[in-house]
Amino acid sequence: MSLVSVKATTVKAAGPADSSGPGVLVRLKMANTTGRTLDTSFVQVNVSNEAGDPGTLVIGRPTDAISGSLRAGRSAEGAYAFVLDDAGSGPLTVAVYVTSGQPVVTFRGRAS
Repeated sequence: MSLVSVKATTVKAAGPADSSGPGVLVRLKMANTTGRTLDTSFVQVNVSNEAGDPGTLVIGRPTDAISGSLRAGRSAEGAYAFVLDDAGSGPLTVAVYVTSGQPVVTFRGRAS
């Protein structure tokens, strides 16, 4: 799993269950190096600010989650939008859960 970008943005609700406001757009790239097909339906992405407050994942656009099966040797990219009030002002933690039994991949830094 690699972090392509983390950008502060203004998120606009795409559906009735989504929220609007300041937030962050996280782009990830997953490469399957396991030698077998990987089910990506268990991938979860979370974002939190320096105080540990979680971002709220936007279900609709611009979120375009990694989904489906990823064949061995292939890669896929996904985008995850979160509403988070202070996303552009301090350090963020991006935590990615790929599949059960695997360690959580954690990135820390500031949004651009």
